[in-house]
Amino acid sequence: MNDNKAIIKAEIYIENGLFTILFIIIGLLSALYFLGFLAPLLLVVLLVVYLVVKTICNSIARRSEIILHSRGISGIRKHIFSETKLELTMDKIDSIMITTTLRDHLFGGKTIVIRSNSGKIKFPWVHNAEEFMQATLAEIEKYKKNVAQQTPAPQAPVQAVEKDNSAMEKMRELKTMRDEGFITQEEFDAKRKEFLNKM
Repeated sequence: MNDNKAIIKAEIYIENGLFTILFIIIGLLSALYFLGFLAPLLLVVLLVVYLVVKTICNSIARRSEIILHSRGISGIRKHIFSETKLELTMDKIDSIMITTTLRDHLFGGKTIVIRSNSGKIKFPWVHNAEEFMQATLAEIEKYKKNVAQQTPAPQAPVQAVEKDNSAMEKMRELKTMRDEGFITQEEFDAKRKEFLNKM
């Protein structure tokens, strides 16, 4: 079985959301009301800004990816001038959650946030975010069960060796006490016989 087989890939893309259309309509109406004859110019500026932002975001979304494998999560999060690579094994993932930000409202989808011991990384515009999160949580649970099953049980012989060492130490102490005259030979023999019977 190939452990690196993809279980699910996040669908990251840009679409025109309802919020975007409302934003443009409100911008148009407010421009008409407040600016009168400058409204067409403002509308053109708003549309150009919107198209530039959408083009940049679309480029980022197309080059970003996040994939869940049975061993962990891998992916790449593109930014305007940089990128963040992600390679997390299951034991390194602290949590995964979904948020909705302004950019998600503007261009669709939801943001997946993955926390690990090295920080957090956000993937916006994920259209199958719920499905991806549920699959990830299921794989983390599977991983934890496998780890729990593979954990060896404590070994009893270790305690027996410790008891033997403890008895030996006590015998040495008794011999020292006898040699230094703190106890008699008879007391030493009685205690030695008591320790040997306990073993």
